[in-house]
Amino acid sequence: MPKDHFIRHSNGKNLFDYADVCIDDYNPVGDAVVELPGMTTPIGPVSNVVDFTIAHLLEIETCRQCVERGIVPPVWNSANAPGGDEKNAAYLKKYRPIIKCL
Repeated sequence: MPKDHFIRHSNGKNLFDYADVCIDDYNPVGDAVVELPGMTTPIGPVSNVVDFTIAHLLEIETCRQCVERGIVPPVWNSANAPGGDEKNAAYLKKYRPIIKCL
């Protein structure tokens, strides 16, 4: 973003200027990537697909590294899987006292 862009903080810095780790998702300015004849505004935002993919890949790699170190991380189960509700209920019971938003 240009230094004088209206969404930038008045100090001219971006959030990544304060972060220890940054992940650039390379989404284009405006987020949309599809241009259709007869339309002046692009459509088809890509940030949600790209950002969710990055988040899931981070989750997968984190779990892989935990298991490699002998730690089995608690992972929320699909309610559509056999026993999923029961496993999730056990997690809720265990973690709700310390994670209030569950």
